[in-house]
Amino acid sequence: MRFISLFKKKVLPLERLESIIQEVILFINSDATSMIYTSFDYPFEYVNYLEQLLIKVKSGDIEALNKLKLEFAPTGNLQELSISNGWGKEFLKIAKEFDDVIEDLNL
Repeated sequence: MRFISLFKKKVLPLERLESIIQEVILFINSDATSMIYTSFDYPFEYVNYLEQLLIKVKSGDIEALNKLKLEFAPTGNLQELSISNGWGKEFLKIAKEFDDVIEDLNL
């Protein structure tokens, strides 16, 4: 069995980043989501913004990556959104994964 484990596909940091963004979007994508502590009026606007940042990051845009880092930062839009909508504890786990991916990207 060890032989097989040597050939398991390693998930690349950008793939992990995309999974993290999709997980966050699942939390945001609800008509009941309160956007009060963010700079967005509607959940779909924020989802679109995050998706656009991800597309830019995947194409190598460092400025977009820096903007994404701000979204995940303490007191950033995502933390405020998660706390005000009852998924603050889950966000802390997601933010830790995000930090690990950023470290793996070596940027």
